[in-house]
Amino acid sequence: MKSSSFFKLISHLNSKNLKIMEYILFKVSHFLVAGNIILFFGSCERDRIFSSSRFDIDLLSSTVWGWESLACNDYNSEEYSSIFSPGGQYIEYYRIYQFTYGGTWSLKDNETLIICNDKYKILKLTENILEIRYNEWFSCISKFRALPNTKAITVGVTAVSKTSAKLHGFVRTCTLTNVSFEYGTSTAYGAIVTPDNNPLTGPTNKIVNVTLSGLVPETVYHYRIRAANSSGTYYGQDQTFRTFNTATLSDADNNVYNTVTIGSQVWMTENLKTTKYNDNSTIPLVTDEAVWAKLSTPGYCWYKNDSATYKAANGALYNWYTVNTGKLCPTGWHVPSSQEWTILEQYLGQEAGSKLTEGGYDYAYPRLYSDPLSRLEASNESGFSALFSAMRNENSNFYTSYCQLWSRTEDNLQSAWLVFISNGGVRLLLLDKKNGLPVRCLKD
Repeated sequence: MKSSSFFKLISHLNSKNLKIMEYILFKVSHFLVAGNIILFFGSCERDRIFSSSRFDIDLLSSTVWGWESLACNDYNSEEYSSIFSPGGQYIEYYRIYQFTYGGTWSLKDNETLIICNDKYKILKLTENILEIRYNEWFSCISKFRALPNTKAITVGVTAVSKTSAKLHGFVRTCTLTNVSFEYGTSTAYGAIVTPDNNPLTGPTNKIVNVTLSGLVPETVYHYRIRAANSSGTYYGQDQTFRTFNTATLSDADNNVYNTVTIGSQVWMTENLKTTKYNDNSTIPLVTDEAVWAKLSTPGYCWYKNDSATYKAANGALYNWYTVNTGKLCPTGWHVPSSQEWTILEQYLGQEAGSKLTEGGYDYAYPRLYSDPLSRLEASNESGFSALFSAMRNENSNFYTSYCQLWSRTEDNLQSAWLVFISNGGVRLLLLDKKNGLPVRCLKD
C-alpha cells in the first residue's frame, strides 16, 4: 500500500510524460510482486452492521486481512501490516523496517476506499476475501484473505550480560490486552515480568520490550511473550538465551571483553579493539586512502577514521596481514580458522544465523537482520551477539554490511576466508586480504 506515495507523483506530470510513467508503473507493479512486498490488513472485531450497499464496508474494521498472491504465498504476511480502525484511523506498520505510518480512511460511493487521500476501488468484499485496485486505470489488483486478529510473537534478545538481558516481542491486538514475558531455566518458566507499556490498547501493532536483571551467569534461560485479552490468551514461541561467562579477558590496551560458551568453544561477545599485538608492539594505524589501497603488510583503522564514534560498537578494522601475524588476539586466544567457524555453525544447526545475530530492536540499526525468506527476527540465542559490520575495502572505501569477520585461513596469495553471518544463515566467503574487517577471538 505504500506504493501510494509513489502514485502521488503522477498528478504533477504533464501529458508528455504520461507514456513514460505508464512504463515505470508497469515495472513498479512487477517489482512489487517480484520483490515480495507483502501487505497485511489488520483490524478490530466488533458487531457488524450489515447494509444494503454494494459492499458491507463494516467488514473492513471487523476482519483481519493478509495479502494473498500466487507469487508470494510462501512468505510471511506479518512483515507488513495495516489496521482499519472502526473510528476511521488507518495505521500501516512495516514490522521489517520498524516504521509506522498513520492516516485516515473512509468510504466513498459505497465502493471506493479513500486511504490517506488515495483512492482504491473495491472489487470484492466478503468475510474471507478482499480485492482492491488502485485507481481505475491501474491494472494491478491486490487480493487479501481473512486472518486472525490477535498475534503474539517472541522476537529475540539484546543487551545480554552476565546478569541481565533485554527481551523483545511483537503484539498485534485489536482490544485491551495485557502483555507479559515468562522466563526461567526451563519451559516451566516460573517468573513473569511486565513491559512498561502494558496494557496495550487496540488497534495496534507494536514491538514490546522488557529488561531482566538478577540473572545467573553462564545460565541458559527460556522465555516467551504472553498476550491476554477478552478473546483468549496467546503465546509466542519458546526461545532461549545464555548469559555471559563470569570470566572476562583483556587485550594489550586493557580493553575488557565478555565471553560466552557455545558448545565446546569459548568466544568473545564483541569485536576486538586492540591497537597492539599481544607482545605489546604497535599495530600500524593507516588512515590515508592511497596508502591503505596499496598495503600488503599489517595495518588497522577505525570506521570512517573515527574511533570516538565507532570503536565501542564496531571495534577496529584489520587487514588480513594483521590477522596472519598470529599475535593479534590476547595470549591464550586466536583468530578462528574457517574450520572453527564451521564447527560453530554446525553446533547451532538450523537457523544458526539467527541464533548468532543481535537484531536492531532499539532502532539504532532497524531490521538489518531480517531476511524475508527466513525467520523474520534475529534471536541471538547463542549470546554471540553478531552485529552489522563496518568495513573498509581494498580501495579504501568505508561501507557497512551484514556481519563479516576474518578467519585466519588463507586461500591464495590475494584472498583469505571470512565468515558471513546474517539472519538467513552462516557461510564462508573469499575476500581480498587488503580489506579491513572486524575480528572475534576464540579461546585456545
